[in-house]
Amino acid sequence: MRSSIVTVLLIPLTLFCWLRAYYVYKEANFSLFATENEKPLHVSPLTSGDPVLQRVNNNTLGDSPNNIFYFMQITDLHISKFQKIGGTSHFLHFLATVLSVISSPAFVLVTGDLTDAKDENLITSQQYIDEWVTYQTALQESGVLNRPGFWHDLRGNHDCFNVGSWESEQNMYKTFG
Repeated sequence: MRSSIVTVLLIPLTLFCWLRAYYVYKEANFSLFATENEKPLHVSPLTSGDPVLQRVNNNTLGDSPNNIFYFMQITDLHISKFQKIGGTSHFLHFLATVLSVISSPAFVLVTGDLTDAKDENLITSQQYIDEWVTYQTALQESGVLNRPGFWHDLRGNHDCFNVGSWESEQNMYKTFG
């Protein structure tokens, strides 16, 4: 008797949880899909006229040395307004020295966690405009933004802390990334 009552209660609860999860999924991803009147949020680099891709796409794979190109991938910059040693200083050092030493990469790909978005005690998370301004200023002063198609960055989980949607006022990436 008791197991049948539990079963009767678990089925609606499971259904409710599934519907709630589906609703949360749709709400979280709603801003990623453009309607008929909106421009898509993402344009494929294959159709964007990116000069790097045009150069690469014109090559044929083979064993010739002229088919080789270099790119750089860096990750987890964690630019922080509170932690002065580490992320910010390492990133500035990278832009000032390492990037110029490497043999002319075709492009640089930064994969996430551009900013730290943690408080002074590393307990709470939020987007700090100072961190994003530091990131943008460093890119401008280093000159990497003067090369079209050279610098590509992607948001990481730290860059999304306290950001409810792409349109959120807390989304600093859409302005500074």
